[in-house]
Amino acid sequence: MSDLDSYIMIGIGGFFLLLSLLAFLFAGSEQRGINNALSHRADLREFGAGGPLSMGPEAIRIGGRLLFTVGLVILIVGAIFLLID
Repeated sequence: MSDLDSYIMIGIGGFFLLLSLLAFLFAGSEQRGINNALSHRADLREFGAGGPLSMGPEAIRIGGRLLFTVGLVILIVGAIFLLID
């Protein structure tokens, strides 16, 4: 495998890591938005404090974890190929 291929793999791994960071940030903002919307309604304050999490932000977090794992694996494999060659 040429050095260029290794750099491409490292770049793709870094891109996936960046996407995972963006997914985590987006999930946090989505959860804050939901919590703010619920906190303004007196009848839903108790539900918002102890109720189940919304599936939307949690699904984004799960996707972020997957992106992080895949990106880290690709980054490590690219670095190994670069060192071997």
